[in-house]
Amino acid sequence: MCTSDYSCVSALADKQQNECHMFSSNLDVMTAEKDNGLTYLEHKECNWRKHCCYPQDGTRCLDAAYQDCQDAFEKGERNSGAVYILRPDPNWRLIRAVCQFDHESGWTVIQRRLDGTVNFYRGWNEYVDGFGEINGEYSIVLAAGQRIETFIKQGKGGLEGLYYLTRKNRKLNIYMEAHDGEFRTANYSTFYVDDASDDYRSHIAGYTGDAGDSFTLHNNRKFETYDHKTSHCPVTYQGFWLN
Repeated sequence: MCTSDYSCVSALADKQQNECHMFSSNLDVMTAEKDNGLTYLEHKECNWRKHCCYPQDGTRCLDAAYQDCQDAFEKGERNSGAVYILRPDPNWRLIRAVCQFDHESGWTVIQRRLDGTVNFYRGWNEYVDGFGEINGEYSIVLAAGQRIETFIKQGKGGLEGLYYLTRKNRKLNIYMEAHDGEFRTANYSTFYVDDASDDYRSHIAGYTGDAGDSFTLHNNRKFETYDHKTSHCPVTYQGFWLN
């Protein structure tokens, strides 16, 4: 099956899932997992950004990865609450995140807490990589699944993914629900983090909302965990930008 897509330069066919993933940049291939039915496809036509061709076996094709959920919104996606595969930077890896859409924007869910089933008292490496369950609680964003992840040598999810995600779109909405079912919001017009060389230092400004502003206090702080810290706070609390 062939399809025209000028953003597609490579594809990954997964016969177990009967689907094909199209990507807007070349995957950094390690070894094909033949036992898992994975086939990596990269054609001259794709590299010329003309079209991508897939096996004539009925495999269906998914759209190329979006940069973030705002990019997905601008390209017509409206399936709020669904899991999307994103590539925040063309030279970086794939990540998974839940997208929420309203009437004017797409929001990438970078952390979700629901019922306390996931332990957030984690070490530095786990926060850098990302952890949790994509359909449950997770932080911050997750790598794009083991079957696809096998084909990508570099990059992570987690804080590293947050760095790439916030280089372009820098608004943050925090939604909270109280035990009595009442909702509160904290919105920030500016939120982004620096790269790993500065421990993902936070930049937070422009609060509006009805939840109270308890986040701006942590502006211009490095991310800390119990095993990567400059104070005693992350020993007592979970990983965060702590002041």
